[in-house]
Amino acid sequence: MSAAVLSRFLDPVDLGRYLLAYSFAYFITLADLGVGNGLIQSVGQGKDFYARSRYFSSGLTISFVISSVIMLSAIPIVFLLDDDNRVLYFSVIIQIAVMNIMNTTFVILRLLNRPDLKFKMQILFSLSLMISSVVTAMVFKSSRQVAFYGALSTIFIAIFTFIIAKRISESHGIRLRVPDLYRYRELFKIGSATFVHNIFGAFFTFGQRILIGALAGPFGVASVFYPQTLISKMHQYNAMTSEVFFIEMSSSKDESSIKKIYSSKLKINFIASISISLLFLFLGNQIFAVWLGSGVLLESVENIYIYYIFAYFFYSLTPMPYYLLNSLGMQWKVVVFDVIYAATFGLMILINLNSVDLVYFSKSFAGATCIYGAMMLLYANSILKRKIK
Repeated sequence: MSAAVLSRFLDPVDLGRYLLAYSFAYFITLADLGVGNGLIQSVGQGKDFYARSRYFSSGLTISFVISSVIMLSAIPIVFLLDDDNRVLYFSVIIQIAVMNIMNTTFVILRLLNRPDLKFKMQILFSLSLMISSVVTAMVFKSSRQVAFYGALSTIFIAIFTFIIAKRISESHGIRLRVPDLYRYRELFKIGSATFVHNIFGAFFTFGQRILIGALAGPFGVASVFYPQTLISKMHQYNAMTSEVFFIEMSSSKDESSIKKIYSSKLKINFIASISISLLFLFLGNQIFAVWLGSGVLLESVENIYIYYIFAYFFYSLTPMPYYLLNSLGMQWKVVVFDVIYAATFGLMILINLNSVDLVYFSKSFAGATCIYGAMMLLYANSILKRKIK
């Protein structure tokens, strides 16, 4: 809903500028070094209350330090920008820094066996951000104001989430303690592969927009954003629901149980992905017309959204192979596939670099993504057959 409002009340160029700001700032979140994934795998292996206290404290400390560095980095960066972009980029960087802490808190809620609270807080965050974006876009019609009030709502929800997580932890007998070097090293060791994986993930989600911004300007960024965002929600849904199974697989000592969990969830993901893909295949024009209204932005989106349907169908099936390999201690195998993914996409772009347009760019992304998804699925299935009886 907020994206639909932004497309109507913000000028397409101003909207593209807003999306570019988030694309640049998102790369800052890579500094979390995979702390969330490290917490899931470390605590999921049956730690006692004392060990959990140390892991939670270490994870939060890392997140607070990283976020503080990000906020401080915003000060010199914004003074290098002109007046139009200063408030926009400063607000976006602050929001991203606060979200880094909030994401670690979400992981802790899940590890405390309160996925319901995690889900409720995520919904609350999404709703507050949506309301803030809608109201400020309608009133001010400026991306700077949308970013500023979005940052304020994020700070409020982050504080609220932290207080809840702290109280739930204490009710379980888990109190924040002084973090120690051993836990730091274990979190970094486990999270290092996730950190590299996130770099590639950021490249394909946000690096695309930066590249399109260089090739086609802010309007091109807005054109790609809408099909990418709406259709990619099926991947986000599968990733969120698969996280529950990741914790189960990480804590399970029985390999046959891991195989059963993986197979059952992959079937659910497939049904969800094929259903959403068929919906967009048959009703895509109508959905985007309702969402965006009429105009040149809708015409541009209608030329490329079909390629994103195929791309995100395959991509939405990758969370379970990803979590399977992580639970088996094969995190760096995932990175190998990331490298192949990036190389395939980069080669497709370089082959036709002088005449790249939005359609060719979208085709290249879809082709590389389909290859990546198919490889992940085939390799995960071969692991199940060879290593798990």
